[in-house]
Amino acid sequence: MPEKKSIGRDFPLAPTPEPIKDSTKYYKRLGDKAAYEMQAAISAHANRVASGKIIQADKDAARQKLKGKPGYDKMGFPLKKP
Repeated sequence: MPEKKSIGRDFPLAPTPEPIKDSTKYYKRLGDKAAYEMQAAISAHANRVASGKIIQADKDAARQKLKGKPGYDKMGFPLKKP
């Protein structure tokens, strides 16, 4: 039996690690998830902006019938009391 060559250590060397798996799929999934979340956030923001515009349009339409009536100015806004 051949003798083991001494390397000056009292502990064995660590085993060679396995090769690292390709992480492309992992990061692609993270990128897809981030893109999906970003698109959802943009969509939610657009919905809030759109609903705000719809609410404002309803208020403007209701104000139209008040134009020129007593207590309202020519744009339909209430007159300020002194």
